[in-house]
Amino acid sequence: MYNKVIIDGNSLTIEQIVSVSRYYAKVEITEEAKRNISKCRKYIENNYISENAAIAYGVNTGFGALRNKKIPYYRLRQLQRNLIVSHSAGVGHYLPIEVVRAIMLLRVNSLANGYSGIRLTTVNTLVEMLNKGVHPAVPEKGSVGASGDLAPI
Repeated sequence: MYNKVIIDGNSLTIEQIVSVSRYYAKVEITEEAKRNISKCRKYIENNYISENAAIAYGVNTGFGALRNKKIPYYRLRQLQRNLIVSHSAGVGHYLPIEVVRAIMLLRVNSLANGYSGIRLTTVNTLVEMLNKGVHPAVPEKGSVGASGDLAPI
């Protein structure tokens, strides 16, 4: 087992997932992954978060049936908050901590590729939560979307 798992977005193994999820191995993100995350976020901010920005689905538009509705710049923060609130409903038993830790690690690994536009501070918060043993209560079933996985994600 590993005492520390280094996340680069490309080389995570099953053994590393088990080390973090079951045995609380520490997690760290590579400097290259941090640069990739920051670079993508800067691109989003420079191109899609301004008064006259180009259109980007879910960044400055509605979702689903409202995908073609551009959201005014001054309402973008509220749009993102509303997205989180609308997906925060789930049902069923809570997933075991081991499963939640694995999900969190897999999300960090995916975000480490630097294609999502997320803020580095958000990814760092997920890493800190793993490293400090802080885990959200995650219901086993979502209530939004055809697959029902949006709330747990």
